Amino acid sequence: MNTTIAAIDYYLPSQVVKTRDMMAETKPERLGFSDTLIEDLIGIIEVRHALDDEKPSTLATYAAKKALAKFDGNPDEIDLLIFCGIDRDYVEPSTAHVVQKNLGLKNAVCFDISNACLGFMSGMQIANSAIASGMARNVMICTGERPSKVSKVTAPHLRALEDRVEFFNKIGALTVGDAGVAAIISQSEGTSGIKSMNFRSNGELTKLCYYKHEQGIVTEGQMLMKEISAAILDAHKELLPTSLIAANIKASEINCLITHQVGKRPWERYPKIIGVERDSMTKTFDTLGNITSATFGVNYARALESQQIKAGDLVMAAMSGSGLSVCQVTMIA
Repeated sequence: MNTTIAAIDYYLPSQVVKTRDMMAETKPERLGFSDTLIEDLIGIIEVRHALDDEKPSTLATYAAKKALAKFDGNPDEIDLLIFCGIDRDYVEPSTAHVVQKNLGLKNAVCFDISNACLGFMSGMQIANSAIASGMARNVMICTGERPSKVSKVTAPHLRALEDRVEFFNKIGALTVGDAGVAAIISQSEGTSGIKSMNFRSNGELTKLCYYKHEQGIVTEGQMLMKEISAAILDAHKELLPTSLIAANIKASEINCLITHQVGKRPWERYPKIIGVERDSMTKTFDTLGNITSATFGVNYARALESQQIKAGDLVMAAMSGSGLSVCQVTMIA
């Protein structure tokens, strides 16, 4: 039984924030850095920040309403609703319950999952299994990410740092942006659908990217961007042969490659690793930054809008999350 993305859409907050403005708040010149460090080195020019009253459920709900408007089925036939974000409204109950209430999906069983930036793809994995096993007819997976709350408390912290290396290892907190995504996964009745899903995790690399917080204040953490990017690319290189075999395809047949969007250097290396042309790749990091678990959904939906992805195209999603976890998912649009 094949499953497919029956409907997908996204929401981007209206507030645009320049990375050079956030860097200016940290007074980087005292350590020999420029206000344009993130823009020049990582390629992220600007990100989106949610308004103060926009919770993770709010961002997910906005996206979900747009996805429901594209769904040909009956909303009452959505049997499962999974919220897959890093950020949540509460410790309990699950944020999925809030989204369910907002949408009126009274028949949907709700729960949250969390897997860092890979959360949405893990949600797709669960949705695919639930439909294939007959446990659900249609599954909504959604996320609403507000990492800007970390950015806002990190800037004053960076301003107080005197260690140049520590400063550099923590500027990754200024590269993230807010977004919401929702998709409805259904049984495929045609040629479209997921061909293969290949996941791998390596807990030995947990400390490459992590943070802890208490009452909203970050107390510990770092993002070793060079090291984690290298580890992710290595993991994708190792995973690729089994992904191609599982999908029964050649890399040259891939029409569109969607990758996790953390910056220009890893983005530029993916074509050689996967074996595709660069113009087949989606790109959002420059104007949206790292939108964490919303990355795949925003890139896929925008590629459909622009017709970079057309019906019948072969798509590969090469996604990742701290932990370290990666996945390669192939599908026919």
